[in-house]
This record gives sequence, structure tokens and C-alpha cells, in this order.
Amino acid sequence: HIFDHRAKDAAQRLITQPLRLRAGIFSFEDACALEILRREVEATRSAYPELEPQRLRYEALRRVFGAMVEDVIAESRRRLEAAAPQSPEAVRAAPRPMIGFSDEMLALIAPLRQFLFTRMYRHARVNRMMSKARRVMREMYELLTAEPNLLPGDWRIAAESAPDAAHRARLVADYIAGMTDRYAIEEHRKLFDPSVDG
Repeated sequence: HIFDHRAKDAAQRLITQPLRLRAGIFSFEDACALEILRREVEATRSAYPELEPQRLRYEALRRVFGAMVEDVIAESRRRLEAAAPQSPEAVRAAPRPMIGFSDEMLALIAPLRQFLFTRMYRHARVNRMMSKARRVMREMYELLTAEPNLLPGDWRIAAESAPDAAHRARLVADYIAGMTDRYAIEEHRKLFDPSVDG
């Protein structure tokens, strides 16, 4: 079902920003047990010994992300040069993706993925937030599919003139998928809370 895939993406997006900003799911010190972060923290401390803790965290994380980006660019370039594909078909037929991390970086990322899966994605607070986000997406989708006259402007015109229910459903899914996190929450309130002007 088209909505299920888009709702999952949108729900994930809806919780991502608050998770970055809210403390309590795990500490930075806990994450420093991971080699990928620990080595960047040590390099940052060595380069800037007087750096205050918050700036240290930001700089270390910036270095981690930078190292990942540099690695995927270098590894992808290496794979492309080795395979020398002459067409898109050759890229698709390659035994492995042309774009990806090096084996060394994958070895560093694997414990990070496990850490995040165990400590964040399975956390009760995250599960609750995901449940709320799915509910927001599903309720809006069901309402707007049933009552496309509630859509704004051009979206309403397109949905009302859709040739069939499947096309209308796709338009509604596209409309919801294009919302920012804050807009999705606000739009849900406008649609479902009688005390809020629509």
C-alpha cells in the first residue's frame, strides 16, 4: 500500500528532529565507547585542549560525519574507476553497488548502528513518539482521502479531479509526504482539534 511506505518515512522524519534535541535517551559519554566517535573526540581534544564540552561534542560529531562523507566519496570513486562502467546498464549489472562505504568504515559503522538500534530505536520514548507520528500520518491520510475538499488550493483541485481512488490516494500521500514535521503536527491539529481554526 502506497501510504504504508510514505507514512513510515514521514513518521520517522517526524521524530528525528526532536530526538536530536532532547536529552535522556543516551548520553554522549555512552556513545564515546564507540571507536568511530572516540577517536574523533580524542583528536578534537588534542587539537583544542581548552574546548568546552558542548563545543567538543559538536566538533567531534562534525568530524565523524566528515570522515563518513570523505570515505564514501573515496570508496565510490575507487569502485567506479575499477569497474569503469560504460553505461547505466553496466552500473546496474555490477556485482556490488558503485556507491558505498569502504570495508574499514563499515566495520566502524556496524557498532554504531547496533548502539542506535538498541539504545534509541528500541527506546520506550521513541516507540511512543513513533506511535504518535504514525497516528498523525494515518489520521490525516484517511481524512483527506475521504474528504479531498479539505485539501488546500491546487491539491484539492487535483484530488477532486483524480480519475480514480488510487490516483487520489497517491496525491494525498504526496501532499502529506511533502510536509515538514512542524507543519504536519500543526495541520493535524487544524483538522482534528475543534478549538483550532482551520
